[in-house]
Amino acid sequence: MISVYEIKKDAANLFSAMQMDEGGKILIITKNTEYKDFIVQEGLKNLGMLLNTSVLSIDEFYLRYAKGSYKFLSDLSMRLIIKKIIEMNKSEMEFLSYPSYMDLIFEAIKDASKKDIDLIVHGGEYKKIYEDYESLIKEGGYLGMNDTAELDPLKIKNADAIYFIGFNEINKKLSYLIDMAKKLDKKTKIFIEEDFASDDLMAYLKENADEVHLDEDNSGYFEKLAKKLFNEEIIDTDGINFVRADSVEAELDYALTDIKEKVLKEGYAYGDALIYLMDKSEERSLTEMLNSYEIPINKNSVFNLKDIVWQEKLYADILANEFETNGVTLLEMINKYTADEMLLDKFEKIIAAIEEIYGKTISNEKWIDLLKIAFKYEVYREKDRVPFGVSIYTADFDTLRHYKLIYIVGANMDNFPKTMSENFLLDNIYNEIGYDKSEYMSKLSKNLMKKLIKATDEKLTISYSAKTLSDSDQGASSLFNEFYIFDEENKINKWIVLDSLNSIKKSTSLATNPEQKKYIEAYKGLSKTKYPDYDEINKLRNEGEASKYNGKFENYSTMAKVDEFLNNGFSVSFLGAYDTCPYSALLGYIYCIEPAEVDMKARNIGTYMHKVLEIYYSNFIGKKVIYDEALLEKTMELIKKTNEYADVYGFELENIETYIKDFIIYDEERMKKSNYVVKELEKKIKIYVDGYEIRGKIDRVDEDTLSGKLLLIDYKKSSSTKTHDSQLISYSLYYKPSGVDIDAAFIGISKFDDQIETMAPIQDDAEEVISEIISGVKSYNFPIIKSGKKSDCPAFCEFKNICKRGRE
Repeated sequence: MISVYEIKKDAANLFSAMQMDEGGKILIITKNTEYKDFIVQEGLKNLGMLLNTSVLSIDEFYLRYAKGSYKFLSDLSMRLIIKKIIEMNKSEMEFLSYPSYMDLIFEAIKDASKKDIDLIVHGGEYKKIYEDYESLIKEGGYLGMNDTAELDPLKIKNADAIYFIGFNEINKKLSYLIDMAKKLDKKTKIFIEEDFASDDLMAYLKENADEVHLDEDNSGYFEKLAKKLFNEEIIDTDGINFVRADSVEAELDYALTDIKEKVLKEGYAYGDALIYLMDKSEERSLTEMLNSYEIPINKNSVFNLKDIVWQEKLYADILANEFETNGVTLLEMINKYTADEMLLDKFEKIIAAIEEIYGKTISNEKWIDLLKIAFKYEVYREKDRVPFGVSIYTADFDTLRHYKLIYIVGANMDNFPKTMSENFLLDNIYNEIGYDKSEYMSKLSKNLMKKLIKATDEKLTISYSAKTLSDSDQGASSLFNEFYIFDEENKINKWIVLDSLNSIKKSTSLATNPEQKKYIEAYKGLSKTKYPDYDEINKLRNEGEASKYNGKFENYSTMAKVDEFLNNGFSVSFLGAYDTCPYSALLGYIYCIEPAEVDMKARNIGTYMHKVLEIYYSNFIGKKVIYDEALLEKTMELIKKTNEYADVYGFELENIETYIKDFIIYDEERMKKSNYVVKELEKKIKIYVDGYEIRGKIDRVDEDTLSGKLLLIDYKKSSSTKTHDSQLISYSLYYKPSGVDIDAAFIGISKFDDQIETMAPIQDDAEEVISEIISGVKSYNFPIIKSGKKSDCPAFCEFKNICKRGRE
């Protein structure tokens, strides 16, 4: 007898079902260890509920009851095996030397495993990597990627009732167990979350279950709001606050002020509150505000080992060891730095995993190399303690949480965390099987929002930032459009609109110390002029009807501003901006409009990348570059200490640092095979066309020591460049008088594909091309894009919220 039920966030209906059963031995199988811990914790709150009950994750079940001896394959063991594959194949596949391939291969295997994709069949051009991985895990005594071990049925036979809980996908392991329970005629109950269950799982259950009990009508406010994400109507919004602010600081201030009021005036505890940040880079700002508002933070009980301060000392001890280090001596070294029993237990497991895969004889250098993997990816847990402060989440979570107050900050659907990263190995697999990743990503975004909505008990606040009312009118936040009902009777009218000044002013009464008052006063000093009036700017275009895009500016102030800009000289980058979209060049370079904050963060990532490469390569002037990991780490730490890039950290920083490492490793190999050395960095140039000064800067100049030829290198965060790029044209004019032979290369660091494409600048008509651009500026002609097609607009234009075409 197979029955299907919908699980609640507190597992109450699971325990109700257990109580209604006639007792006996109960087996609960969960989708993973985290969900198992959740069930055990919930069971402990109901004394005696788990009596005579076994709770196992599905992987634990297979390890214990598979016929034959299999070992548990941890994530660390997976990464160690992948490292071994990389070492085996990098002589034939040079690209495997790049550090990012550890993550790319790991993600590809993990994702394929979840979807039961056979990588030996669908691995494409990377099939050799997956074949070697399969060979090594079988050699090590682990289950193969697509193997389904035959199970000893004794545990299933001895159970009187079997419960499956938390599964959202159907796969071979799950269907094998359900079929076994069905054949043995066991009372089987499957608890799912219908909103998150895949179509394949639902189809399987409806075909195989004897009865299905899912909530057809639920009167909870938040469940109804969740259904709205799937285009069903919101019936009641009581308990939900919708907030539109003019800055992230105002959003955070509103949330913190509201939490403090709830604690001081309504009897809530800080531990009742969760703040979910859609943009992880805001975490530092939130942490600083929590401290200044004297609101306690509920520290996550999981710590990354990379945050341990003594790892460098440990590496030094290993190198100083006269003999080859073994697992026993390594653990003795670690004991010098910590007495934490849980941490020591973690290191025992790490050492065992390393020796399991690499053997007992490991050189000191190799120990350090392998320990770096553990420090980067492994975590350990502190002893359990009662939450006392506000919780912060910035990524997807698996187990359903329990909070009374939830604040979702930055709720723009475009800013949802992407749990599927840009991984070309995965893309290669998806292309093989015809899988549409884009459709899956939108589902992930909605499911994450539904989890947050379901996790709250009493009050939900959803906020986002928009500079002007027209931003929200034009759909700057697609998430809010999901909630918006066009029926006037049911329309959501409980919007709270606030700006930085008003929200900060309101919080003054709750300031509890001088530091907080000082913080608040600083924000009070902000003037409205910090946020440009986009509607006024649009009036300058004087274009008449919205359908006309090629208007000229006629008023005197605009002309005077343009004349002044030309007479003062301008940058090479302005030429490129005008060539792409004259209107954006006007806003950004002539009117100096500040872009939206999120775009400033993207810009700072690019600036950080340039700074790292400049300082690192300054060590190799007149030489060939080499990859020195210690020097690069020192360079990056030096730059981060300046606090100039405070909003560039977390996953964004880790990604760009990995890309930088990949590029330097490639560049070292490239220089070894050529006569090029590093000649100059950040070289400033000036050229004159039609009497106007044009200034520019070349990121790097390499020189061929035999021919004298120069290679001009420009770093880009992405890889989009045009053959007739304004920078190429300007470089050609600068070097034309000297007669030196030059090539130029534009390198997209985040999209680097193991090659540098060089192009020879066109010198003959360079001056004519620039003169044509200057003529357009002098005639005050600033249309929205030269082609007149919206599809040609840059994907990440900083002024898309100003330009009417960007909103259509």
